[in-house]
Amino acid sequence: MNLHKLRYPFLFGVPGLKQVAALAGLLSREPRGWPADMPVMGLFLSLDPPIFCCQPRPWPFGVAHHLAARFPDEPFVFLAPITMSLERKTNALTLSVKYRRFRKAHPRTSLILLANTRAEEALLQRLGVDVQYAPQNMFVDEGMYYPVPGRERQFDAIYKGLSQAVR
Repeated sequence: MNLHKLRYPFLFGVPGLKQVAALAGLLSREPRGWPADMPVMGLFLSLDPPIFCCQPRPWPFGVAHHLAARFPDEPFVFLAPITMSLERKTNALTLSVKYRRFRKAHPRTSLILLANTRAEEALLQRLGVDVQYAPQNMFVDEGMYYPVPGRERQFDAIYKGLSQAVR
């Protein structure tokens, strides 16, 4: 069995196995230390109070574990975007357990997860997680994307939307 697939349950084709694989995160330990050559993916939004928006690498809360452990008396506020779908309840359950472990280990620290959908937000709130609706694409700098000169346009428009089942 390929253990790498346990980290990515959407790769499984068996529905029941997808649910069980999502719980694999319950067995993983929080990161210990921070390798000197590992880049910090995040940004301080404020220094007083320290508010840090970080990417969730290493999973699930990125550098938040390291900074909260290194500076236990600082009242950090960490904003952590969710980069995978948590609408599958087992994924949300696993993350909520990790959240509670983090809060217990770092009581002076606030950790706010940034949900991509209202459904994620509602589910995590029911599981006792401090969460706010803030889709990760709201941080994309639109100035970074522009048409490539000399390249023929392939589409007139790209539409991304949600479809609703017709009953």
